Amino acid sequence: MNKLFHLLENEPKWLYLFCFLLAIPAFFINLGLMPILADEPTRAIVAMEMMFSENYWVPKINDVFYYRKPPFYNWIMIAFFKVTGSMSEFVVRLPSVIPLFAFGATIYWWVKKHLNAKIAFFAAAMFVTCGRMLIYASMLGHIDIFYSWITFFSFIVIVECFKKEKWLMLFVVSYFLAGIGFLCKGLPTLIFQAFTLLAIFIAFKKFKKLISWEHTLGIVLFTLIVGGYFFIYSKYNALDGWVEQLWDQSAQRTVIDKAWYESLLHIVKFPLDHIYHLAPWSLLVIFIFKKGFRKEIWNNYFLKSITLIFLVNIPIYWLSPGYFPRYLFMLYPIFFIVMAYGFFTSTNQLKHNIVKYAFYVMGVALVAMPFALLFVELQVTSKIFKAAAVLVLAAIALVLAFKLKEHKYIAYVMMLLVFRIGFDWFVLPHRLANSRELEFKIEPIRVAKENNDLQIYDWTPVSHNATYYIERERKEVLSLKKGWQKGQNHIVGKHRFKENPELILVDSFSINYNQMELYVGRVQ
Repeated sequence: MNKLFHLLENEPKWLYLFCFLLAIPAFFINLGLMPILADEPTRAIVAMEMMFSENYWVPKINDVFYYRKPPFYNWIMIAFFKVTGSMSEFVVRLPSVIPLFAFGATIYWWVKKHLNAKIAFFAAAMFVTCGRMLIYASMLGHIDIFYSWITFFSFIVIVECFKKEKWLMLFVVSYFLAGIGFLCKGLPTLIFQAFTLLAIFIAFKKFKKLISWEHTLGIVLFTLIVGGYFFIYSKYNALDGWVEQLWDQSAQRTVIDKAWYESLLHIVKFPLDHIYHLAPWSLLVIFIFKKGFRKEIWNNYFLKSITLIFLVNIPIYWLSPGYFPRYLFMLYPIFFIVMAYGFFTSTNQLKHNIVKYAFYVMGVALVAMPFALLFVELQVTSKIFKAAAVLVLAAIALVLAFKLKEHKYIAYVMMLLVFRIGFDWFVLPHRLANSRELEFKIEPIRVAKENNDLQIYDWTPVSHNATYYIERERKEVLSLKKGWQKGQNHIVGKHRFKENPELILVDSFSINYNQMELYVGRVQ
């Protein structure tokens, strides 16, 4: 056994490989189990309606023009739909989970190039397994992981090309990525691009290079990509709605749109909230508070560059009370890189002991958890087998945490991946069995199967969840129509139904939006 531990100490690549293999079941087990929720159905509906109408330029929801996001991410989702032949929850989430693995690999590749493999692996692993990512974002088919990966790649291009003075490549490639980013999420991309360029070029005294033909060419390329899309769009619909909505999407959660006391409270809460979102790795923040650390960062081109990018972009969100943590995914890796660097360069044994014993406690709790599960009533199949599997994996991680000397951090990562496997196997099925989420999936599907010629009447608030399941089942657009049409089944709210005695009740169902009951009525 000692020979095995000696091998792992000298060849940590086997531990890295084991973590990767553990991550596959961790992030894919029961990925499609939970019904669609949050912003997931919005992205899916736009993609489905494009596909059903065979118009891939004009985003719509319920056959009504949709202006909040340009459609690049929807094109990716359509590709997944067509390749897999499915529009299931699992497939809707793949364009988020697969880029997460690619994002982690990108962090590892870039950091290893400038620092070393240990820091690179730890920074990438912290990003992939932080609390916000591990038990929330990676389970949802949101746009943010993919968009953040594209934006982070733009940071890489700017930092690398600046160092090598490859100005043409810097501007052309970064603005190409910015063009893709804009077609994913709109105006925030311009903020990231402008602030990052200004920070790097001013800090390293190359401001004049921003006024160059190379920069102009980059802007022209960006304009061609974004302008080209909107030119094609204008052939189908006026552009007026885009201007208002893109600005609204960017401004509605900032101080521009919030009361002063909300903004002040948010400024105080922001760092505290991220202790939770980045947990348990936020514990490692203690390693950046040491004498001479800022000088170390500032004397290293790579660390200084990424720190500047973080510092100039983070205030936008720190001052935005209505932001969501997922808006910061492109900045999280920078924070983790700096913490990982501090962790491996610190000689403060007390700080290392704090982290070590915190994870020991976590590991012991993880080993004990399967025993508790045997005595808890959970609606989970093969409970004993799954509890045994989690126990074995948790025990391996805990033993490695105790036995390894130089690579304990890998065992810490394993613990979190084992925790996610347990979450997938036990928490998700139990939650599904004990909430109304399944009802809000089953009912729209039943309505779609049992009723023909469905349409929504005059802005009835049908949730996107219900629309997704109805459209997926019928493989056609659930259109919103004004006015009653004889022989058609109209989805209407309770009050509207009661106000129109000519409607014959055909069906009814509940939706997750305010747990509202809707009716299906027909005018004879």
